[in-house]
Amino acid sequence: MSPCSAKRVFTFYRISQALLYAWQMTLAYILMLIAMSFNIWLILAIIFGEAIGYFLFTGELPSCENGNCC
Repeated sequence: MSPCSAKRVFTFYRISQALLYAWQMTLAYILMLIAMSFNIWLILAIIFGEAIGYFLFTGELPSCENGNCC
């Protein structure tokens, strides 16, 4: 591995992406363990929270390319 390619592997962007992925996987496993407790109220809270998160943070907005936009 050349020194130039080693520098590209350890960039701030790649390290931050790896840390965010680790955090995402940690939360996913915690939510899985909560759901496996079979408490219906906790499962509903997980589903409700994911739906609100999807609604608030989704990156795709409808496009107005066909001219039928409000």
